[in-house]
Amino acid sequence: MDHCPGIGQYADLEYYRRLRRKDGFSEEYITDRIAQLQDQRARMRAPNRKAILERAAALNVTLASHDDRTTEEIAENFADGIRLSEFPVTMLAAQAAKAAGMEVIAGAPNIVRGGSHSGNVSAADLVGAGAVDAFASDYVPASLVEAAFRCVADGALELPEAISLIADKPAQMARLHDRGRIETGLRADLVRVRVHDGLPIVRQVWRAGERVI
Repeated sequence: MDHCPGIGQYADLEYYRRLRRKDGFSEEYITDRIAQLQDQRARMRAPNRKAILERAAALNVTLASHDDRTTEEIAENFADGIRLSEFPVTMLAAQAAKAAGMEVIAGAPNIVRGGSHSGNVSAADLVGAGAVDAFASDYVPASLVEAAFRCVADGALELPEAISLIADKPAQMARLHDRGRIETGLRADLVRVRVHDGLPIVRQVWRAGERVI
């Protein structure tokens, strides 16, 4: 994950400046901070990335990139063994990831709020283009269930397909093959949801067959 101003979700430097102004920082501080972070990235990105990739390879874990913007970034990630693109910030990047054989994770809050909080691609548009394999909760855990039902209400997905984006698909990505769907032999992880005035409300939860909520 790289949140350096000038790339990824902060590719628009004026947008980045507006965010920092809202935080009360002066123009001089913001300019200096941007230069500092960009210099830091130029020096540290390559060695840090190499170290992380080497450690991950030894652990045999699934790797995800974050905030992909360009086809070049997708190509680099795929060449490095990364197979998940989390929160691509452009349609181009999401489609390039799918074309390369990667899976795409979109932000559930993006669906709930009707768009990206940072002005990037709409997750609903990614769903419509068939470029989403799973949702992640990001900064709002409750958004997962709401995003799934919102996709159904908007006619973008059927209910089983929408639920798989927050249950089965993420479980498979994380190599948790004993959960994520209702099937004989799997963990009985269940959630009972009631829709009230269009809003899905979690009423009960079972973990491994035992009710915990």
